[in-house]
Formats: sequence, C-alpha cells, structure tokens
Amino acid sequence: MIKNANPDILSVALSAPKQEKWIYRYYKELGVPVSIGIGVTFEFYVNDPVLKMACERLPDGEPLASQPTISRFENALSRTDLYRIAEVFLDIFIESYDEPPEAIILDIDDTDDATHGHQQLALFNAFHNNYCYMPIHIYEGKSGKLITTVLRPGKRPTGEQIVSILKRVVGKIREAWPEKGILLRGDSYYSCPAVYEFCDEEEIKTQNNKIYS
Repeated sequence: MIKNANPDILSVALSAPKQEKWIYRYYKELGVPVSIGIGVTFEFYVNDPVLKMACERLPDGEPLASQPTISRFENALSRTDLYRIAEVFLDIFIESYDEPPEAIILDIDDTDDATHGHQQLALFNAFHNNYCYMPIHIYEGKSGKLITTVLRPGKRPTGEQIVSILKRVVGKIREAWPEKGILLRGDSYYSCPAVYEFCDEEEIKTQNNKIYS
C-alpha cells in the first residue's frame, strides 16, 4: 500500500526504538526518499513552553493534552453525540440563509476515507482497493453548501440506511421551509426502491422518475 501511494515523505509512529528499526528494515524496499519516526513526539510537545503560551497557558504550568488524552476524548463520544454533531451541520446550513431559498437540491454521495492502522469499522473496499470509511456527504446543489456529513463503516449503505439519513435531513428542512420544493440527486447506487418509496411519500422531486445523476 505504501509503495503504491509513492509518497515523498513517510511518517512512522511506532514509538522509539521500534520505529527506527522498522524504517531501517524497510526503507530500501519501500523506496521513500524521506522516512521520519514521529512516535512519542506528542510527549515532547505537551511540555513545550512556547506552545503552552500559544494556548494561553503559563510556560511552567501543567502539560498540554497528550495524544492518549486526545484519543480518550475522541473515543468518549457516544452515538447520540455523533448524531447531534450531524444535526449541528444541518442547523448551520439552514441558518446560513437570510431568506428562504427558492428550492433545495440535495446532492448525496459517499466517498472513501482511507484508514491506516486498526481503526474500528474500517473495512476493505474492493472498488477503492483500500481499507477505509465510507462517509455520506450531502450538499446543496445550487449553492454548494454543506448540509451534513455522516461517518460510516467502509461499505456502501443499504437503501434503508440512506433513507434513515434523508428522513432527518428532509424533516429539518421542512420544519424551516415547509413550502419549498426539494430535488434529490445521486448516482445510480442511490436509485434503489427504498429511496424511491421515500421520495414518493415525502413528495420529493426526481428527474424523469429516477434519481437524477
């Protein structure tokens, strides 16, 4: 995977001296011009007096948050927290309009977010040929504004999963602008029976009786 990416710089975070041994063993095989061991780097940064002052802390005060602390913070988020974060994106989108738009175009698609390591729910995706997450992004088609994004495992969503996201998005938009029309656009993967049925029930327009792509 590293050789296929053909990087100019490779950062290796395995802690010292394990990372140095790994670099020495594989640097010729990988052919990367520059390899850098960055393990335990955070432990040096947390006590750096300049960084402390940049964070409005005393230079001789308590250490800054370390990498393990940040990891614990990230893993402390619950499913409810993640759902509320996705809702915040939607609230920001709605509040970005001084006046209601003429109509809303929902452009929906997923993309691969490559992972490196053993992150939970990172799966191998044969189409993208890597281990990744597959977040769903929804943008407003006319303005290009982000409506929301949802982090997902590295596989394409089912029709029911697509609809569960659209229900929340459409519900919020209809609360703000109940009279405005909505058009859904997506590639052929999103042209599935569950999505068609949802569009019919919610009177969401499609192009030529199909999801416009």
